[in-house]
Amino acid sequence: MIHEVRVGSNGIDFQFTFHNQGRQPVDLEWFQPACIRVDRFTGLNQSNYISRSFIFTEHGLSTLNKTRRRQEGLYRGGQVYVPNGINLADVNPRPICLDQPVNGLIGCFSADGKQLLATASGSTHELFEGVYVCLHSDPHVGGLAPGETKEIRAKIYLMENDPQKLLLCYRRDFPVEGH
Repeated sequence: MIHEVRVGSNGIDFQFTFHNQGRQPVDLEWFQPACIRVDRFTGLNQSNYISRSFIFTEHGLSTLNKTRRRQEGLYRGGQVYVPNGINLADVNPRPICLDQPVNGLIGCFSADGKQLLATASGSTHELFEGVYVCLHSDPHVGGLAPGETKEIRAKIYLMENDPQKLLLCYRRDFPVEGH
């Protein structure tokens, strides 16, 4: 894998290039490119940071504390938000929320309410609210055939607290997912 990082005006771009140089397929369905710790940004801790964290559902921007959360999972803690079409047997073995995201964005609001931080990845496999006051947008790879190359993009946004502007940036950066 080749990993490129570029800083732009409203965030950080990541480009991952996977190439299977072997003769056998590689069973790589998804990966976690970044564990973004948000405790200092939100001013909150593990017990309450979900009140300032969000995804976009069929109801629009939804703070994570207002989603239909579950407690059952192989491992306790956190919450996995899985887009339509992803095999639930092949996601992070944490509790899976009943609400599905409609795009690949997961983010949070700053303690003073003036900024937002969000992350997204192309071909999103899952969004994850972690167990270390963290947020993840994990890309779907879907395996690699012998000789196959796949490119996956991810981005971290840091901008003024304007969810509509965030959506516009996301749709520009990820036109396939950002419908």
